[in-house]
Amino acid sequence: MRKLLASYRVPLVELLVVADDFALPFGKLRFREAGTHGGHNGLRSIIDELGTEKCSRLRIGIGEPGRGAVDHVLSRFSTEERARMPILLDAAAEAVEAWAREGTSKAANRWNAWELQAPAADADGPKPGEVGGPADEGGIRRTRTGWRRILGLVDDDAEGGRGRR
Repeated sequence: MRKLLASYRVPLVELLVVADDFALPFGKLRFREAGTHGGHNGLRSIIDELGTEKCSRLRIGIGEPGRGAVDHVLSRFSTEERARMPILLDAAAEAVEAWAREGTSKAANRWNAWELQAPAADADGPKPGEVGGPADEGGIRRTRTGWRRILGLVDDDAEGGRGRR
């Protein structure tokens, strides 16, 4: 990470680390401007390599493990979690865009309080092509900020899933 930042001459304030976190409930988003790794090995590695805890991060909750951490992180998402995944991915993408436009503090004010809602159970929900509607067969769905390809949904189903990562 340090070498990549140095080779492109990117200041540390322009780095956002996005990481999964089982210390947060599934679907919770949390921005921080700095802080410890909190036991997250990926964050620990980045902090060690950079030599500072002063880097912005967005943690995305994957839920608390009912078993060992490694088994949890590598396991498949539940059916309910998979149904909510497109909403979570859209929100995370919008949160990253907010960070890029406004900085960590303002993005945190908006997104740290955000709650992932369960998908609508009624048949009168948004239709394909409408904001918040389901993805088409190519994995593309419309969000408030534009069209997004939901990465992994089509390929993961064909491959039998790749776990939580």
